[in-house]
Formats: sequence, C-alpha cells, structure tokens
Amino acid sequence: MSTSFSSCLLTSIILFSDLVLGSVPEPKHVTVSSVNLGAVLQWDPVTSEDNVTYTAEFARAFNENRYIQVCQNIRDTKCDFTGNISAFGIFHFRVKSVRQGNASQWVYVKAFTADLHTRIGPPSDVKLKSRSGFLDINISDPLMKIKDKTLHNTFNNVLYLVSYWKKTSREEVKTIRSEQTFLVLGDLEPWSTYCVQVQISVSFNNTAEPSRPVCKRSTSDGKTPGWMIAVILICSLVAVVAVILCLFFAGFYTCKTVHFFFPSCKLPEHYKELLTTTSNSYAFLDIQNNKELDEIFDEISIVLEQPATPIEVMKTEQESKESLEEQPLVERKDDPEFRKDIPHYGNLN
Repeated sequence: MSTSFSSCLLTSIILFSDLVLGSVPEPKHVTVSSVNLGAVLQWDPVTSEDNVTYTAEFARAFNENRYIQVCQNIRDTKCDFTGNISAFGIFHFRVKSVRQGNASQWVYVKAFTADLHTRIGPPSDVKLKSRSGFLDINISDPLMKIKDKTLHNTFNNVLYLVSYWKKTSREEVKTIRSEQTFLVLGDLEPWSTYCVQVQISVSFNNTAEPSRPVCKRSTSDGKTPGWMIAVILICSLVAVVAVILCLFFAGFYTCKTVHFFFPSCKLPEHYKELLTTTSNSYAFLDIQNNKELDEIFDEISIVLEQPATPIEVMKTEQESKESLEEQPLVERKDDPEFRKDIPHYGNLN
C-alpha cells in the first residue's frame, strides 16, 4: 500500500513540476536491442499522456557532431536504425521526448558496434534424418538483418554447439562442437528417440540463443544381432537338407518310372516273334482297324432217328450175318468179332 502511494506521489510531483516549470521529463532506460546485426533503440514512456512524442537520431563515431534524424515525433517507444548502420562501424544514438513544443534533454547511448554487441538468434532451421543407426543433422544459419551480410562473412570463428540426448533421459546430455553445418551422430541405440538442440557461438564469446529441440527416432544400426545370425544359419541348413531330400526322392522315383517303362531284361526271341506274328496277322490287323470278321460256316441239318421196330432189327441182324459168311475165312480169322462168334470145343488133337 505504501509503495503504491509513493509511486502516485512521485508521479504527481513530476506532473506538477512539468506544469509549473514547463519542462518535459527525459526518456528512461534507453537501450539498444540488437539481434542478428539489427539495431533498435528502446526506452520507457515518460508519462501516460497521449500528447508526448519522441525524436531519435544517430551519428557515426568519426563525425559525432553530425546527428541524422531517423524517427521524429513518434508515439512509439522504439526506433529502428538497422537500415542506417553497418556491421563494423561505431555509432552513437540519442532520443528526447517532446510535448506541446517543449523538449526534454537528449539521452545518449554511445559506442555501439553491431558485430560486438549484437545477439545471434537461433538457427533458422535444424533438420534431422535417420539412416542405418545414424542421425544426420543439417543446420541452417539465421538470417542477418543488414543487407548482404551473412553469419560467416561477418564473424570469423563460428562454432555450432550441438547438444543431444535420449528423450527418455534428458539428464544425460552430450555436446559436440563443430564448425560445419552438417554433422552425423553415431553410436546411437537403435529404435530410440533422440532430441537435438543447437546453439551458435561467434567471436568475442557471443553465444546465440538455442534452437528449439528437434526429436527423431533412430533406425537399425545395420549390424545383425547374434541371435538373428543363428536363426538364419539354422533356417539355411534346414532349407539345404530339404532340397537335398527332394532331389534324392525325385531321382529315385524317376529311376523307378524309367525302369518300369523301359525294363533292363529282354523278352525271349520266340515271344518277340509271336508278338510280331500276332501283330501282323490279318485277324489282329482287322481288330486294330475295327473291321468286322467274315465268318465261314456250313449249314447242318439235324434229323431225329425214328426207333426201329423188332422186325427191322431182326432183318438188320440177318443181313449182317449173311455179309459175314460171304467173306473169306482167312480174312475172318483175324477179326475179333469173328472169333467171338465161333464156338470153342477144346483141343481137337
């Protein structure tokens, strides 16, 4: 409460003195803000009234009595001198407040040199690319605000401070110092996420603002683990054995088939002749040609014999006896039928 009261009292005294004496308060906390070779003069407002304006000027050190006006009667509390200075010159700045035709005393900032007092911003871009267990880092320099000036043609000793860490363990941070905008990070754990942050350091111990962290997942390091080598070796052996067995069985069954259709034993010659004769016969040729065979036959008539009567039987026997009696005796002796009919009377001698 006492602090607020003191501030209000001080403001009232200043306003009263301004009204009574007709003077204007000077701008306070005048500084030069410089980022990437820029130059912006800044100050605090002297009062909350809207009728106060400001005028800012600059001069080169070799001609400090000749100030050049850049901002006149502005209500803003800053003035940009970037387009009026060079990277290596020494410059003086001054600013005053104006109200109703009354001006305050000049407030000076002297001996500003852009290359010494500027603050380098973070890299404009940091790109990561993962390949075969490595992380490629491509750094883009920040753009300088002075025309035709770059980071490397303004500063001699430009270093890139590359900090990287595993995302799951931020406390284990590693830092690499390099003069190149392209770096390769190795010795990374495969399939792990790493974050990278870059700062630029220039001469005169001027360290830039760090870039925002950029994270990327690493890939395989290209090295085959031992267990995978063992699995590949076992699978290869199994495949070779399977191929050998397939070739063996294929050859075996091929030989069996060949021996079946082309046996090694030969048929006897008479079988060959028989097969040849049979194949060349007319019947065989007719069968091959699907022709019908012409059958040769005689007609036979079957007549049933009538049973003979007793008279016919006796007549037939009588005729047979008469025919036998008419044959010579000598011829009839050898006939078994004749001997059978002759009665035997024993030995006549």
